[in-house]
Amino acid sequence: MKSTYGSILSDLWCSDVQEDDEKSYDSSSAFSSDSSSVGSCFESSSNGTHGITLSIGMGFCWAFLALLFAFTDTATDSTVLQPTATVELVSATNPIDQTKYFTQQLIDHDHPDTSGTFRQRYYENLNYWKGPGYPIFLILGGEGPLERILYPFVSEVLAERFGAATFNPEHRYFGESFPVQNFTTQDIRQQLTPRQAVQDYLYFFQFKREELGCGPRGSATYCPVMSVGGSYAGLLSVLLRKSYPDMIDMAYAASPCLFLFQHASSPYAYYDYITQVADRVSQGCSDAVRTVVAQVQADLEPITHHGELTAKVTNYGICPDLSKDVLGADVAREIISYTSSNFGNTLMDYYPPDPERQFFQGCSIFENTQKSVAERIKEYIEMISGSSECHSMSSATDDDDDDDLWGALCCYLVPMIGKSEESMWPPHPYILEEDADYCRNNFDILMDPDYMEKEFALSDLTNTTRLVLTNGKNDGWYPTSYPESFADVFVLTMENGAHHSDLTHQLQEDTPDVQLVHSQVAQLGVRRQKSKDNRKASTAQFLIVFAIETVFASNKDFNPLFVMLFSQLSLILICAALPAATHAFNVNLSTRKEHRLCLAEESSTTEMVANIDKSPYEAGSHEELVYALGVNLARQLGDVRPLVENSAELTCVAKGLLDTVIGRLADEGQRELLQRRGGELNDLITQRANAIKERMESAGREMLEEMKKTEGVEVLDSGVVLHVFEYGPEGKGNGIRPTKSSTVKIHYHGTLADGTIFDTTLTGDPVVFPLAGVIPGWRDGVLKMHQGETAMMGIPPEQGYGEMGTPDGRIPGGSTLFFKIQLLEVMSAGIGGGPTLLGADGKKLEKNRVGGGLLGADGKPLA
Repeated sequence: MKSTYGSILSDLWCSDVQEDDEKSYDSSSAFSSDSSSVGSCFESSSNGTHGITLSIGMGFCWAFLALLFAFTDTATDSTVLQPTATVELVSATNPIDQTKYFTQQLIDHDHPDTSGTFRQRYYENLNYWKGPGYPIFLILGGEGPLERILYPFVSEVLAERFGAATFNPEHRYFGESFPVQNFTTQDIRQQLTPRQAVQDYLYFFQFKREELGCGPRGSATYCPVMSVGGSYAGLLSVLLRKSYPDMIDMAYAASPCLFLFQHASSPYAYYDYITQVADRVSQGCSDAVRTVVAQVQADLEPITHHGELTAKVTNYGICPDLSKDVLGADVAREIISYTSSNFGNTLMDYYPPDPERQFFQGCSIFENTQKSVAERIKEYIEMISGSSECHSMSSATDDDDDDDLWGALCCYLVPMIGKSEESMWPPHPYILEEDADYCRNNFDILMDPDYMEKEFALSDLTNTTRLVLTNGKNDGWYPTSYPESFADVFVLTMENGAHHSDLTHQLQEDTPDVQLVHSQVAQLGVRRQKSKDNRKASTAQFLIVFAIETVFASNKDFNPLFVMLFSQLSLILICAALPAATHAFNVNLSTRKEHRLCLAEESSTTEMVANIDKSPYEAGSHEELVYALGVNLARQLGDVRPLVENSAELTCVAKGLLDTVIGRLADEGQRELLQRRGGELNDLITQRANAIKERMESAGREMLEEMKKTEGVEVLDSGVVLHVFEYGPEGKGNGIRPTKSSTVKIHYHGTLADGTIFDTTLTGDPVVFPLAGVIPGWRDGVLKMHQGETAMMGIPPEQGYGEMGTPDGRIPGGSTLFFKIQLLEVMSAGIGGGPTLLGADGKKLEKNRVGGGLLGADGKPLA
């Protein structure tokens, strides 16, 4: 039946909206004379979520796939030992910052029986752990010491949302986690390798999984594991998932620089890109740096006399404690190295992008022609060091254990980095032989550029599933990252992000692109918390797929066709089967006439599934319970009927899924079928998805035009249509209004033009979020509302989810969105509103209360 604006408005109003736990609104006064003619209210959906900016159903589809496939018992050929260990605790003020030690970590995983053990430092957060069946987050330490648990976004926000346990072990040979205290070059050569580090984390995790009481894969108490890491630790996270897919269920890697370690990017990409970003941040920055550097070389390189040099360098902020063999050219190289490396370091920290950040300040210093070249170098050194003390070249060349040990690791990683003529520093070609000499002379390591490929086959990720990579465009390492998704590797690029900003930061001032990542994860967690029947393993499945949703919904550059094919195919294969799967399977078991399953009489899409009023199984039986599982998943996944044309098609889809799940169709047969009919399948999906899109777009725009005719409707410049039909306590047009920087508390209910509910908060609590993180049309409409108002909002596609729609298919491309919105409270950065005064009894003075001569903000007596 065709929906109209009036019917949707009525339906939305009649949904049960609660402002808080004690007060609900009465719908009797919602309309004027029109309200009496509105039809009866439909029952609001109970499976909505709280995410205006979010995709929804893909997570459910992937969760169900994971239940069927990924978490079934898998035969493995793992040689990793099962650890039994004790934990030593060192007290600290904050429980999650308590230093703990895994005392039986193996020194050498290649020789576990003879190598001995060592104490590996780690931190944990079990404050949100809900017990076996819930996920484990394994945050990996990188090339530095750990003094606390990393990434509070993971250990606090995500852990709370998903009831997860979080562990953060330290990398071997950093901080306090030394396999051998008085180590030799032989120890480093054998023990400080990426493979040993990966096996450390795997060995540690196996112990923790057993300690927490997690069950085997496929059981209700199985604890899915997500490895998390940024930068080099992000690479380790990828290696864990790639090497041990039977133990690590998903990898989340932020800024992992995979091209760098695959040797798939140019050795000059890093400094070339820093130069590009410098000019994007401050036009002319790179030319200023080139000019300053050239003058430094001209001023210092000719100096060979020690006394002259020590007198000169103080002007540059360099300490005069130079050894006598240091020449002016050496000092110039030190200045170039210092400034270039710190431009790279400060760019990694250039988030949120702000003029107060050191990267921007560095450009400003070099561009300041009011100061001499030496003064600019000195000012830059003081800014970086945070001190007015001079920079000592002698201390800079002193041994630093962490730097040396990182250098040893790089003998295996072999990052190739040089400077080209395109960068803002003098060219410095990358020479592999120089790095090889360094590794041989310092660690007796014979550097092999192909080590990572031989050890991990790192260049081939096509068979690695549930792998999520995030990158920021304000990061010098961005060119060493995958630019787009491929196979089952999902890539999210943040326009404003720097080096693993999505992991490192969780701030009020986060940019919308990073907020989107955080809000999507949080919203998925809220959804699972409100579904008490789906605790344990299904909660864990949502963790495993959250970043996949994040990638699809956030990456504006994602190929629309791929998104459409991927999401619609998932919906067809999974969602279509659920309403009919149980019936089809029962028919097959009872009659054994399999040929009937795909020979059902064709009917229209509206008649393809006969309605029943209750479960076909005996109340209280096990069969009814299992049937309820299917009903629950189907309610979450939604209606697939628009994508199939008749009951025969729906039944065949269900049979295809079942035959694959239970192994009736052999793997060879599956591959042969998909290879032979894959092209036709893609065409079919595209054709029907486009038909849905065209139908929804036409119906939506028609309804939007109808909505514009309603009395009291306001049409915004953006095309958003707003109809405020209930005013706040201060009357029409009065009260506090939000701004773009506001955080608001809201109830909402969203539908498509055909009345399909795609998102709602009406069955639960209102939501709180910043307006900066929502779709443009929704934000524009709310900005026109006052606190306490209730409105209908119509959002054209270009102000909503555009031509792509949401990846899960619940909001097709080109859809006009209709929301009922209650602006309950403007929690921050609001404007306007009347005076709030207190009487002698401490209660708020109302306008109908005697004011006792008090004056309001307008200078008039309060009546």
